[in-house]
Amino acid sequence: MTRPKNSESVATEARIQEAIRALKKDSKLSIRKAAKYFNISGQSLKNRLDGKKPRNKAQEDRMNLTLHEESELVYWITTLIAHGYAPRYRTV
Repeated sequence: MTRPKNSESVATEARIQEAIRALKKDSKLSIRKAAKYFNISGQSLKNRLDGKKPRNKAQEDRMNLTLHEESELVYWITTLIAHGYAPRYRTV
């Protein structure tokens, strides 16, 4: 499961995406000026432009279940509980 999102990191991610769009739109804009304008770290912006994933998505490929599989498992367990069955570790 990806890390929970807090409002500050969501806002920062949105500003990073806006800065990336601005850099692609204006070739004369520097990374440093874009970072200052959008109030984000210059190194974070450079890392993202170099292809580095955000922290909450960086480890997704190492997870045992995909997000879809995990949500299906949660649905199945809650359905078992709603019908009065206790999900056992072996069953899950």
